[in-house]
Amino acid sequence: MGKRDGSVMAPENNISYIFIPFRYEGQDSRSLPEVLKSSGDWELVDDEIEYMLKYVADRIEGKDSGKSRYEHFVFSGLSEYGGRETVFYTEKHLYNGEETEFGFRIQSIQLYYFNTSVSVLAFGLHFEPGTDGEPGLMPPQMMYISSAQYYLKKVSREKIHGGSIDGDTTLLRFAQEIMGRLSPGGTFDFFFYARPGTERANLFTYIEAGYSEDIVHELFYLRRCYNEQYLYHQDGKRDEQEIYSAAENITWGLSAEAAVCITCPAKGGEDFLYNVFFRNFNRQYLLMYVLLLHQKYVLYLFQTRITAELYEDIDTLETYRNNLYKFETDFVYSRVTEVSQYQDLYDRMSQVFALKEMYEDVREPLQVLVDARSAELEKHQKQAEHDQKKQEERMNKILFIISVVCAIPAGADLFRIIEFILNLAM
Repeated sequence: MGKRDGSVMAPENNISYIFIPFRYEGQDSRSLPEVLKSSGDWELVDDEIEYMLKYVADRIEGKDSGKSRYEHFVFSGLSEYGGRETVFYTEKHLYNGEETEFGFRIQSIQLYYFNTSVSVLAFGLHFEPGTDGEPGLMPPQMMYISSAQYYLKKVSREKIHGGSIDGDTTLLRFAQEIMGRLSPGGTFDFFFYARPGTERANLFTYIEAGYSEDIVHELFYLRRCYNEQYLYHQDGKRDEQEIYSAAENITWGLSAEAAVCITCPAKGGEDFLYNVFFRNFNRQYLLMYVLLLHQKYVLYLFQTRITAELYEDIDTLETYRNNLYKFETDFVYSRVTEVSQYQDLYDRMSQVFALKEMYEDVREPLQVLVDARSAELEKHQKQAEHDQKKQEERMNKILFIISVVCAIPAGADLFRIIEFILNLAM
């Protein structure tokens, strides 16, 4: 059994998870979970997913097959890089007219394993915006976080320094270094769907805000990880799709690249937000977001593999189609729970990820290629059957000629008989 709630920390006024997807190929027969468990660097976490419907939870945990489809680990070697209290910094960027290094602390590094070959690393970051002694963040501090995220989401480009990490390291290199500690090693393919240098990470953020009547302006930036240089503009139709008020004191902002939850204890429910909701955010809501991210990354993997070159390989096409069906059976659900606040958020996140459209993008060309190749094979088969039939007819005629010739009596007009037979064979 793993460590219970090993990834959940004490309440903070902000926490952001930045996600790095990867594929793993081992150098021996051991699976990635086996390598992680024997490494000494990673501890298995027991996730509580009782809020999910039983059929969803059982499939995720592999109870119906006896094989693990999902496992959750937390990195135990964070102290070697400075620990949770060490402040790291970005490069210097112009912010509010001043050169600024954005500060953050790494609170956790988690790994979500899936048996699809696509897994996800999650860095839990606490930003240091300065709060003037106030418990909740005000608009300037929230803009600080959004601007920091704007740079850090470019995980292969933004240099970070602090603790034992020098200024030539990025979050992606940090992830590669951590995974490179595994022994025996394997091959890790990070952001397998993106060109090197173009990697952009998704973020999942919790912010405790000070009292404010309206946070639409802040949500415009935070749900897109924009910096302050982006001009704000209001779009009522889009806001309706991407802003979700779960309660008077809980508001979500969603986009394809990020999700942010802003709570306001000053509006009431302080005990619930501190003692229940923050814990659920770091456990159940986080897992739900990771499950949706996993779907997106697997679909990206299919899209990178389905090309016109596969047209000649009907067996591979069929394999990919069967793999897609299996993936949908194991990891894709229209309903995950009867708890409305989770299900409503799950539906909205699915929509902003455009997962339905992504599935169509994968299914359609795959089906077209399979159907086209099948039609061509059927055409060749019919032509072969037609040629075979003509060949059989010709052979039957030849056999008939031979039998007639053998039956000709001596002294018969041979030339006239041959002429008659040739006419029959035409």
